[in-house]
Order: sequence, then structure tokens, then C-alpha cells
Amino acid sequence: MGGIAERFPLRAMLTAVIGFLLGLLTNVASTYLQNDPFILSATIALFLLVLFIYVVWMLRTPNTVRVHFGHPTTLRKDDQALYAREGLVAFVSMYKPERGTSAEQLSSTERLEAAKRLDYAALDLENSNLETTIHAIRTHSDKLKHCWLIGTWGDTPDRPGSAAYIPVIKEYVRRELGIDCIFHDGQKYHVSIDDDEQIYKKTYDVLQLIFKEAEKTYHLAADHIVVDFTSGIRSMGLGAILASLDGERDIEFVGANYTAVGQIEPHKLFTMIFNFEAVLPRS
Repeated sequence: MGGIAERFPLRAMLTAVIGFLLGLLTNVASTYLQNDPFILSATIALFLLVLFIYVVWMLRTPNTVRVHFGHPTTLRKDDQALYAREGLVAFVSMYKPERGTSAEQLSSTERLEAAKRLDYAALDLENSNLETTIHAIRTHSDKLKHCWLIGTWGDTPDRPGSAAYIPVIKEYVRRELGIDCIFHDGQKYHVSIDDDEQIYKKTYDVLQLIFKEAEKTYHLAADHIVVDFTSGIRSMGLGAILASLDGERDIEFVGANYTAVGQIEPHKLFTMIFNFEAVLPRS
């Protein structure tokens, strides 16, 4: 919710005053033109003054869209149960193991085969870039009922996309973390990477589909679902932001702690929830 300045912008107030004075001027002109020229002159002068202020204001103030920012919430381990959501949408990156792990020695083909076998031990998921997606799911585990995992898929065998790793993530979360929510995945939720310039728009469309499904089918209110845009392709994050401009939906990002030399401290992740709303210009 915005303040008084957002509900009653000066531009709109000046427009209303000009309209009032114009009506008053017309009434004065028809009633007192012959009887009291002073009132007519004063009304004309006031009208011209307000009109001048309005023109100057219009020229100096661009009619742009503004953003009203809510207070971000940083979730540490003790806060997760309080802010957990019933619905989560999380992006999935193309699997990449950390350097120095046994999974790093696997070839691309071997990694895909391990994913097909649901062999999360071989992939060492918590020591890969998929840790952030797993952390996002863990953050909401106390209340989580529905989780949509959005991956990418390619059009050639050498570009399988991150969707190939979603089944092994689900297996790990269920067996090792004991999270028994309903997972939603499938091609209709995934984003094709065959056209990089349209990824943000495709992501936006998928999220709109999920929002409608969450509300109509699973009765999840807008404030009971959050979109985690930490992972995935960078432009997917833009799609998440554009899909959440109404101020009713939150987005989140998994952050990390850094050492004094700027290196990420392993496994010390935390979730930040953001809320914002586009404030459209009013004439």
C-alpha cells in the first residue's frame, strides 16, 4: 500500500483544481460579467496561475512508472518456520559439481546417466550448483505443500537442459530431507533454450500458468506462494520479476556468506524474500 502522495498525486490534484476553476470561471462569466468585473478578473488570474503551475509541473515531472519496495525479509534457520510458504516455484540450473569433488570427474554423459538412475550420491548434489534449489525447498519445508520446479530443455541431445536433473532432485529431497510435498514438473513448466532472446518471456508465461493453476486448482492465495529465482538462466530471473509486479506476490533469492577475500563460504546459505509493486502513473 502506498502513502497519501501515491493515492493523491499532485498531478491529479492540479488537474482537479483546474477543472473546478474552469467551471467556476464559466459560472462567474455568465453570472457576474456585467455586475462585478473584479470577481471575474480575480478568477481569471487564479485560473491562469494554476494553469501555469500545472504546465510547469507537467514539463518538469516525467510521467514514469515507479516501484514501491516492501521491506525485504532475511530468513535464517530459526526464522524459516515463521515465513515458510505452502507453495514454492524454484528454477533449476544445469548441473555443475563443485571443483575438487568426485562428481567433477564424471563426464557429461555419466552425469546424465546418474541422473536417470536417480543416483544423487554419485552426483553429490549438496556439493553442486543445485544446492541453492535444494536450500530453497528446505527453507519452506515446514509448510510446503506444492513445489513447481522449472527447468530448461534443449532441442538437441548435446543440449539436454536442466530438466533432466529434476527427478534426481525430487528423489534426494524426499529420501534425504524427508520433505513429502507434491512436486509439479513436466514439459509445460519448462523453458526452451532454443531462443535465448525469448527466455524471459517464456519464463513469464510459465509463471502465469503456474499462478493460475495454484489459485484455481490448489486454492493457494497469491501471498501463500513464492518464486525463487536464484538458479536457472539469468534471464529467467527477469521473467520472475515481471511476473511479480502486482505487489501481491513475493520473490526470493538464496544468498551466501563471503570470506574476507571474497570467496563464498560453503553451505552457509540464507534466503531473502522481496516484495515490490509497480506504481503506474496517474493522469
